[in-house]
Order: sequence, then structure tokens, then C-alpha cells
Amino acid sequence: MVDSARTLISALEAFTPAEASDSVARLYEILDGFDDLPSREAVLPAMFGILERYPDADLGSPGPLVHAIESVPNYESALAASLSRRPTFLSVWMIGRILNSSISVGERASWLERLREASIHPGTIEPLRANIGQSLRKHTQRGGA
Repeated sequence: MVDSARTLISALEAFTPAEASDSVARLYEILDGFDDLPSREAVLPAMFGILERYPDADLGSPGPLVHAIESVPNYESALAASLSRRPTFLSVWMIGRILNSSISVGERASWLERLREASIHPGTIEPLRANIGQSLRKHTQRGGA
């Protein structure tokens, strides 16, 4: 069980994925106790760092990282910053979850624009481009900008 944000950040920075089931189990183990940390937002950069370093790794669907990230109030700005650095399947997944929620028309337009930008980002791997395209079509038809 993690006892401090600093310990957790070190463990996340040292993490490298292995076989999917092993990676997910290891992440659950690393994140054990995360909900009890007083400064969870300080850990967000290390969590997004894993997503950005391993954009095509199977880290769960959505997995322990996404669940932990989404449990932090106002995580959305960190998500937007991560997406601009390196779009990943899981960051796009999180945006889809935001777009499926009750948000204002302006917020919807902003997230859709971020997805459009991610689709042309030089760090976006090809299978993710197709995924982003599907997400854009779905959410634009649903009433987006």
C-alpha cells in the first residue's frame, strides 16, 4: 500500500509494461492506497507519463490508471495537457467518457476540437488515428460541434 505521493510517483516512473494481465495487476498493486492520499493531484503527471511513454501498451480497458485518474477532481486539465503532448488510446477513451456525460455545448466543442488536433498530432500512431476518427464521427453526430 502506497503511503505517500512521492513513493507512488517513483513507482509509476519506474513502471514498464509486460504482458497485459501482468501490467494491469502490477498497476493495481502500485495504486493500492491511492484514494487515501491527501495530494492525489500531484501524482497525475506520473500517471499520464505512463500513458504517454507506452501509447500502445495494454494497460486495461479502461484499467487502474484511468480509474485512478478519473477519481481526482478536476483531472480534465491534466488530461488535455497529456493529449497535447502525446495522444493515446486511454486518453481518447477518457475524452469519450467526458463527451458521453452531461457537459455544456462549449465544453463539448472544446473536447471535440482537442480530438481533431490529436488526429493530426505527429505522435499519434496510425491505429489511434482511426479510433479518433470514429470517436469524432460518433460524438459529432450526437450533437457536437
